Amino acid sequence: MKSFKSHIKEASTMCCKDCGDEFGKPTEGNGCKNDCSDLNASYWVPKNEYKEMAEANDAHCSDE
Repeated sequence: MKSFKSHIKEASTMCCKDCGDEFGKPTEGNGCKNDCSDLNASYWVPKNEYKEMAEANDAHCSDE
């Protein structure tokens, strides 16, 4: 079982795969419907993974 501190550290390194918001720090008006305070949701990914996905998407879009 994870400690409270490990949950906090994990949460601070996660962001929403749909909009890029950090856990617990929603951006108003971005249109994302995900709950920014639900750490158990499937839409959280590590920040570095999100950045890689965003860069790959940008590269894909610029190739079109």
